[in-house]
Amino acid sequence: MSVFDRRQCGVLCHPTSLHHLGRGPEHYFGGDLGPAARSFVDWLARAGQSWWQMLPVVPPGNGSSPYDSSSAFAGASDLLSPDDLFSAGLLTREELESARGQARRSRASLVAAAYSRFKGARGSQRRLDSFRARHISWLEDFALFAAIRAEQAGAPWWQWPRELRERKPRALVAARERLQDEVDYQAFVQLCFDQQLSALRRYAEERGIQLMGDVPMYVARDSADVWQHPELFKLDKGGTPRVVAGVPADAFNADGQLWGNPIYDWKRHAATGFAWWLARFARCLEYFHALRIDHFIGLARCWEVPFSAASALDGRFRRVPGRALLEAAEAELGAEPGGLPFIAEDLGILTPEVERLRDDFGLLGMRVLQFGFGEDSQHLPHLYPERSLAVTGTHDTNTLIGWYKDLQASVTTQGQAERAKLQQYLGELTPSKAHHALLRACLGSVSQLAILPLQDVLGLGGRARMNVPGTTEGNWAWQLRPGALKDTDAAWLAETCAAFDR
Repeated sequence: MSVFDRRQCGVLCHPTSLHHLGRGPEHYFGGDLGPAARSFVDWLARAGQSWWQMLPVVPPGNGSSPYDSSSAFAGASDLLSPDDLFSAGLLTREELESARGQARRSRASLVAAAYSRFKGARGSQRRLDSFRARHISWLEDFALFAAIRAEQAGAPWWQWPRELRERKPRALVAARERLQDEVDYQAFVQLCFDQQLSALRRYAEERGIQLMGDVPMYVARDSADVWQHPELFKLDKGGTPRVVAGVPADAFNADGQLWGNPIYDWKRHAATGFAWWLARFARCLEYFHALRIDHFIGLARCWEVPFSAASALDGRFRRVPGRALLEAAEAELGAEPGGLPFIAEDLGILTPEVERLRDDFGLLGMRVLQFGFGEDSQHLPHLYPERSLAVTGTHDTNTLIGWYKDLQASVTTQGQAERAKLQQYLGELTPSKAHHALLRACLGSVSQLAILPLQDVLGLGGRARMNVPGTTEGNWAWQLRPGALKDTDAAWLAETCAAFDR
């Protein structure tokens, strides 16, 4: 039995984009897992939704990207709610009020203050020890990794002293003793994250909302995972990647994309029964009812680029044992055939091999409305298969209104052709209502699941875009304005979803 066996709809919004809704300046520097998230769940319930999809909730990396994380298992400290720390008795009202409207460092200082109070609370050490014991496979190494990196002024692990870089046992013991308080603090942060996201999941379930997470295909080179398990990645003896990840040239990138993440040593993973991957899936499913597997194509084959290469054009494909991995996941998670709670983000060069891997495991692939008006007509709503996820756009595309306005202003031959195709498909559109017509087209498809970016539901322009691929500045920072979530939008969404039996 799949969680996607009936027609449903949901909304994509990362918690960092939220505000303490309707409270004006009473927010910190970004959204979190506290009151703003619960208010959003309430709005989703009023909008008749079944799902809330988030971006990865792991610690963000370069450029604040959640797809380049220092850990595949840890939670982002930036998502901790000071309000919920206050409710837990770990902050005073004075501490809370003094930080409102302040910058990122105020949240960090509040978490540090909460830790100081936690250490003096009765039974706190027992709770922390119990949590650490349950997550021993990754938490102790992550906490030590974060503590050493702070001691080393943020230097990546391959620039640390050799004994630490190579994880010599005596050096690790000495570092743990030397940095014990910082290690304990990092474990405390993960305990708080666990408590807050688990509470949010329960709150959502009580209101009929399920949470969808996002699993990046790769981890950052400067991550606790690569430092802890160098044998699981294609590295040389000095810890330098022999090959890195990317994608070849396609219609959107003449030079391909060079991501730079280390490539997995899939033979080693297979020899362990894919233990690391299974632990990763299980960790994510502690919080989420379903997972979107980013760059699912990478489970069939990966584009390996030599570490010294200047562009992705120098790469080549290597086969990946994705079938064996997914079979192991079915067994580990106790899923019936076709019952894995995974979405396959199968965008890119879609080969028959990738399609078979997706379909043999009953996974929903993705169809992106914006892509349908170019040369890839499979993304037009009337052609969507039932076993698919219909979306108007992704975190990497422009908003619907931004895309529509760019298309209207285009003077290129391609832009004019797409504009004519859009008019033929949906008739004359007005800028103020174009998003409603496009949303209805997506919702009216036979796809079992539709996920709509919040920016598209609200009809926001290109300034609300979440990410522009190939750029490093100004991404992942979009936030709702206070009061932007209106009941009129919730009512429209609820009525439209009901009209299409979602």
